Amino acid sequence: MEDMDPQTLREIIFKSSEHVSDLIKTVAHAHRLRILVLLLNGPQELSHLLDAVKISKTALANHLTHMMDKGVIERSERGTYQITADGKDLITAVATFYEQSTARELNRVNQIKKQYAQGYKGMKIRKNSIANPPVMQDCWLTYIGAVTGVLQWLGVDCDVIDVGGYSGYAFLLNVAKRITCASGPTAHSAWEEIHRGTERLGWNLTSISDEQSYPLSEKATTEDRARAWHFLEVVKKEIDKGSPVILWGIPVPEYGIVTGYEGDSYTVSTVRRFTGQPELPIRYDALQAPGCMEAIFFSEKIPVPDTRDEDAINSALTMAEGNYALKGYVQGLEAYDEWTTILEGGESEVDYFGNSYVGACLHDARRIAAQFLERMAQKYESHCSSLKKAAHYYNEVAALLGTFTEMFPFPQSETAPDYCRGAEILKAAEGSERAAILQLRKAFQQWGH
Repeated sequence: MEDMDPQTLREIIFKSSEHVSDLIKTVAHAHRLRILVLLLNGPQELSHLLDAVKISKTALANHLTHMMDKGVIERSERGTYQITADGKDLITAVATFYEQSTARELNRVNQIKKQYAQGYKGMKIRKNSIANPPVMQDCWLTYIGAVTGVLQWLGVDCDVIDVGGYSGYAFLLNVAKRITCASGPTAHSAWEEIHRGTERLGWNLTSISDEQSYPLSEKATTEDRARAWHFLEVVKKEIDKGSPVILWGIPVPEYGIVTGYEGDSYTVSTVRRFTGQPELPIRYDALQAPGCMEAIFFSEKIPVPDTRDEDAINSALTMAEGNYALKGYVQGLEAYDEWTTILEGGESEVDYFGNSYVGACLHDARRIAAQFLERMAQKYESHCSSLKKAAHYYNEVAALLGTFTEMFPFPQSETAPDYCRGAEILKAAEGSERAAILQLRKAFQQWGH
């Protein structure tokens, strides 16, 4: 179809504007366009057009009559219709116009994108990072691993044994009732005491949190993202001061260290470094933080109290006795009973993922508890006997739980687990832990309590 010059176009339109308008109206209906396209394949019977266009017989007849009046189709024989040369030209012109118009619009959009990209090209994303950043330390209880990494960066001579012991966290056992789910190690009310215990290593801890999970449901809402953005802004301010932050929910429901930011993402040190995964930045709205959103800051250096070892043994005792259970959870020696009962119920009663995860966390915790008490025994001759015995029994627990984790490797087993044997191991561990708690109580009493 050749292009007309503007003068010829003006003459045609002004001279025949009403007729041109009527002609355009002829195809200004979706059903008529479909009919014309069908007729491009050759003459079509009325019944075939009815099946293809899916309108009533009366409506189809009206459309056909209107298009025959305008000369774009004709009746080839009774009950059969075909497109005319004018009809072909008209539908071709409409399709060509639409295709070219769509292409022009797509080109316009792409050009706008290109202009924006070029306009912002070279602009730097706002970012900042900690110099010689802290590194996450290896521990199944990731609060301990993250805190140890930051304290070491701050110049504190400590390891996961010190953090797990002084915080009391290594002595806690918390499991969900009726199912050993993976929330056990973190879903409890002991956090205030754990933070206070962590401060025995010489740094004041402050934190912000909101008592709602992130996200509140499976998919993050606008409200969720607003909460997450607020946390990002708070963390950025701390990074800009030159201080790392511990954040809950990076990259999974675990604690990790925020070492900087790049635009709307955190740069981090997390458990991924122990699983062979790259430490990629984590978007502010990609947190996985069941229970609450939480950020922990190390605000200032404080004196180490003279009574910190005595206080640590007291915290260990209160943690071991199970004084911080939330509704739906059980702690201490009772937790072993609950856990054992679940395993005795067999595979249908067990959440394998949660069972293996809690087993791995408790194994690491009891290993830390035993080594912490061994260190305490070396420092205090007058309490040495009870502390050594407590350490001995916690070592027994750790050894039993080591066997347990071999039976229930995280996150899955290649062989059918022996749940009854697992229950027997937990019963034995409970007996050793009961003896350890008795010795802990004796050690604390030897401080004059």
